[in-house]
Amino acid sequence: MQAPDHSMADWKVLLHEDNPISLRSVSVLDDGYVATLMLRPRSTPDRRNYDIYGPAQSANLYRRHRSFLARLIRSPLGSSQKQLFKWSDPSGKSRGLRGWIGHWGYRRICISLERNIRVMEFTRPPELRLLWAGSGHSVALFLNGEPWAFIHEDKNHGYSKGVLKAAVYDNLWDQELFEQTFNDGAAYSCPGG
Repeated sequence: MQAPDHSMADWKVLLHEDNPISLRSVSVLDDGYVATLMLRPRSTPDRRNYDIYGPAQSANLYRRHRSFLARLIRSPLGSSQKQLFKWSDPSGKSRGLRGWIGHWGYRRICISLERNIRVMEFTRPPELRLLWAGSGHSVALFLNGEPWAFIHEDKNHGYSKGVLKAAVYDNLWDQELFEQTFNDGAAYSCPGG
C-alpha cells in the first residue's frame, strides 16, 4: 500500500511569515474547504535536525459549508479529503465487497470529524494578522481583529475558536493559556507581517 501524498501543492497560502528569532515559519493554508494555521519546525538544509525540532503543528480555523447532496454521497471537499479518499479507494484492488464497505466507512469517519470545525462564510477575504511570543516558538492568529487560534510551544499543538469539540488533532480555545503566552509584554509582530 502506498502512503498518501501529503503535498500541499493544491493549498492556497493566505498568509506566510518566517520568524527571525526561532527560524520557524507559519502559514495560513486553505485547501478549498478547510483553513488551517500551520507552524513548521526550524528549517535546516539537510533536515537532520527533524527529531530535535519535531513535525509541523497545526490548528484548524474554519471550514466552508457542505451541501446536503455532498453530505449524502460523502463527497470529498478540498484537496486534503480528495487525496485521502483517493489513497483509500479500493477500485483496481482485489478487495471486493469488504474493500468497498471499508472505503465507505473511512469516508464517513473523515467527513464526520469535520463537524468539530466551525462553518464560516465570508463576503470578502478575512483580515489575518500574526502575533509571535517572545521566544518565537508560539504564534497566534487574529481573524478580523479577534484572537482566533494559537500554537503553543510547550503543548506542541494548536488551540482554535474554530474548533467546536476537542478531537485528536483539534483543541478548544484556551483563553488562560493564550493570555499567559501572549500578554507577557514580550509578544511581537514581525515587520511586514
